[in-house]
Amino acid sequence: MKTEIDKASENFKKSNFGNGFSSEESIERMTRDIGEKVGTLTSDASHTAQQYYKTSRDYVKENPVKGVLVATAVGAIAGGLFAMSTRSKRV
Repeated sequence: MKTEIDKASENFKKSNFGNGFSSEESIERMTRDIGEKVGTLTSDASHTAQQYYKTSRDYVKENPVKGVLVATAVGAIAGGLFAMSTRSKRV
């Protein structure tokens, strides 16, 4: 006597997802398509990060005093937040 899981497994193996390919081929195609989409997204994110890096680097080259002041302010804020977070854990 076949269980419902066995029946579902057989139906899945027999199905062709309406595209003329076996279920294994369909899964391989879906996996490859997902991989390609993830690769494209990763590439786009990397390209955007490189653009931000170049833009910020050019800005600092053109405005070195402002760049140093902004970096100092960000460092002071980050240091203050870190000190506050470690202080509250000791209490």
